[in-house]
Amino acid sequence: CSQHGSDYLRSRHPNASDAICHHRLGVENLDMKPRSARSPMGIVTLSNIAPVKNLEVVVTALSAWDGPAVHWHHIGTGRDNSYDSGVREMAGRLLQKSSVRFTFHGFVPNAEVLGLLHTIDASLLLNTSTFEGIPVSMMEAASIGLPIIGPNVCGVPEIVLHGENGFLIDPQSPDDIRDRLHEMATMGDEKYEAMCRRSQEIQRERFNAERNYREFAEFLANAR
Repeated sequence: CSQHGSDYLRSRHPNASDAICHHRLGVENLDMKPRSARSPMGIVTLSNIAPVKNLEVVVTALSAWDGPAVHWHHIGTGRDNSYDSGVREMAGRLLQKSSVRFTFHGFVPNAEVLGLLHTIDASLLLNTSTFEGIPVSMMEAASIGLPIIGPNVCGVPEIVLHGENGFLIDPQSPDDIRDRLHEMATMGDEKYEAMCRRSQEIQRERFNAERNYREFAEFLANAR
């Protein structure tokens, strides 16, 4: 489902390269809700609370935040209770500052996530995973025009075009994450709104479920 994955397989199995093909996933095309004035800026992380998601680096980045007011919303819960409780404890201990608020929303059914993103006035989706494919959460965020800050790993650069609809970051660097969040919080409205539009355009161009799944079904039906 990513060009990165196809390229990796071809590099490992060059004799089988003709048997490897690439078909993207997709999500429903949705209307773009006008974004808020980013005051506060709504930062959303959407994932299980697990070590690979690297959420402690979000806490570290925000612990030294000296920019405009932000509200970090995490949607999802953890299967590793010790890691889950550790992230929550770390946030409670380090994010005691007037410019930073945070809310752990816990488990939210998938059908309700997009509605919650509208309700909380999300300004961007942040992903700090150390390993990813192409997350469906990024496709869904793009479908409603959210800019994305995501790790420069695996297939993520296929949906996050650096400087166009968001930024690619080093997921292990709190400074890099904080700098990009600050850039998103302080850029002019015109540039921010252009990023919102471009995010939705990329979803339409690359991750349109109706088109992608129809084409994949046709490919399978005609496979020989």
